[in-house]
Amino acid sequence: MASSAGSPASPDCEASSLPTACPGRSWDSTRSPRSSCEIRSHRDCLIRVLVQFFQGAITVNDLILRFTGPEMWIMPKNPFSAMSNLRRLLVADVPSSWDASWPRLLIEAAPLLESLYVHVSHSEGEPRQEVPGETSALRHHHLKELVVIGFQRTERQMRLVRFAVEVSTALRRVALLKQGRVEEKGS
Repeated sequence: MASSAGSPASPDCEASSLPTACPGRSWDSTRSPRSSCEIRSHRDCLIRVLVQFFQGAITVNDLILRFTGPEMWIMPKNPFSAMSNLRRLLVADVPSSWDASWPRLLIEAAPLLESLYVHVSHSEGEPRQEVPGETSALRHHHLKELVVIGFQRTERQMRLVRFAVEVSTALRRVALLKQGRVEEKGS
């Protein structure tokens, strides 16, 4: 589906079209492509950008990921390189049709992660493809808090909770909230 991050950018994905990671700023990837060819190119470009971002995100302490589109991208291996300084992570607006267990890839990539908040937004869509890959046998010694907002006790959501409980030796708080929302405060 996507080429490797080390490959040169395609003509449709020039460096000037890529977002820059700036503290306190976000990138809106909702630019509307016109044709199915552009949609594929846009999606491939976005995946390449995300992989490149995460490969360079080793110094990030706090991260907010917000998903606003219906498409779920899946890659054969974990695209999130080691984020050795990440301590707090909010994954917001994950459509309920997605495989909610995929944040386990982020838990595995962030050995110092202390707090993980996952907000699942209700959607009417059909369940999407599951995230491939085996769960890690490694223990996570810093994750103290897991909060899932929009919890509906689906098998996919339960898989994430089970994974966090099984691998986290420091887990002190698990909150599974049926209702709630995430609000942005400040910039």
